[in-house]
Amino acid sequence: MYLHHAISEADWLHLANELTLVEVPARSLLWRAGQVVDSVGFVVQGCFRFYFEKEHKDATIQFFTDGEFISDHESYVMGTPSRYCCQALGACKLIRIPREPMEEIKTARPEIKELERKILEVEFIRLRNERIYLQYATGDEKYRYILENRPHLLQLVPLHMLADFLAMTPQHLSRLRARQKGKQNA
Repeated sequence: MYLHHAISEADWLHLANELTLVEVPARSLLWRAGQVVDSVGFVVQGCFRFYFEKEHKDATIQFFTDGEFISDHESYVMGTPSRYCCQALGACKLIRIPREPMEEIKTARPEIKELERKILEVEFIRLRNERIYLQYATGDEKYRYILENRPHLLQLVPLHMLADFLAMTPQHLSRLRARQKGKQNA
């Protein structure tokens, strides 16, 4: 695991004492809009959907899967209510650390604070670049992006949620999938 090699053994043991393995049932919410997010998680297994609700409709913003960190960093850092909901799409497992022990560890061990900063920078850049690309890409380009960069989403995410994330109708996404399968079979 990247984290284990990025910090000293003593820092790792100190951090590990505060970690909790959490099993999240399918379709349950990790948090809902209006709650203050007071922890950071690392997805061990499964897929979480980040979305917001507006006028009795939800809009998918992002998916977090195995090996990715998950939190509403704005809510976590600012201590403000989240504007988003986070839902487990299937039975999921994550490693969680609450804000208070994390802050204590970062104060006592600057290496962990630096590691957190690096992780947040990389995640911010990855997510921003993905959103910008998907905002301006054609339907074919969006589908190709998923095939090349996040193919596991095709197995983990219902078609209508993936279509929402890609800003297209489920029918259009279904046509793109069929066209791609046709190319593979030709």
